[in-house]
Amino acid sequence: QSVGGHAIMEAIDHHQEAIGIMLISSPAFSLKSLSEAFSPDPTDGLLFKGALDEEEINRFSLAFVHDKESSSTNAIKSHIRQTDGRFREALGESIQRGDLINELEMLKLSKVPTAVLRGVNDDLLNYDYYDRLDAKKFWQERVIDFDNCGHSIPLENPNAFVAMAGEFFAHVFESIAKEKKEALSV
Repeated sequence: QSVGGHAIMEAIDHHQEAIGIMLISSPAFSLKSLSEAFSPDPTDGLLFKGALDEEEINRFSLAFVHDKESSSTNAIKSHIRQTDGRFREALGESIQRGDLINELEMLKLSKVPTAVLRGVNDDLLNYDYYDRLDAKKFWQERVIDFDNCGHSIPLENPNAFVAMAGEFFAHVFESIAKEKKEALSV
């Protein structure tokens, strides 16, 4: 999810034997499209700030969910507290230096089945940006939307997320079985 999806795209050329990728709130981008992929920062810079006080952690957590009164924010706050602040700082410095690969190109070249998920109410990402991506490479040839969800789809709608993930992995395993069957029949 999120930065984790971008880490996967950075390493995808080393993992072409992976059975599938699920990009949750992680739209592929390039340095050129970076500003298009994201909404104006609703955290006022907390995404790249090292040490955070409790008020900042609370404010930061609200950017990840659609329902601001949700108990999901407690889990997010815990994750924010556990994250080494040096990571946020290093991420911001890396982006400023332009140390980004062209994720759009990496995804285009990849043969790994990829599901792309977005929360309809994500405050961090530009919803319309996803519509500019080449969906022919995605599972079901589309971006999968989750209504009433922000950036944290698995927390905000776990039942729909698990059902969709089950469908994706069933598809992936079915494709693998079909390929093996075809290879054996040759």
